[in-house]
Amino acid sequence: MKSFVAAAIAIGVMCSCASVASAQTKGDWVLGNYKGAGYWFPGVIDSASGGKVTIDPI
Repeated sequence: MKSFVAAAIAIGVMCSCASVASAQTKGDWVLGNYKGAGYWFPGVIDSASGGKVTIDPI
């Protein structure tokens, strides 16, 4: 399961880098840097509104 999650995140990161600009929408896989601490955690966007994004950890 861990390798699947890592592969899915890697694919999501590669895809997001390939596009010039993309909006974050509910259900997108992301890596989040909680409070700018420098540690990146995988998650799925729960909601995005008004410049704020809520991420559910995986």
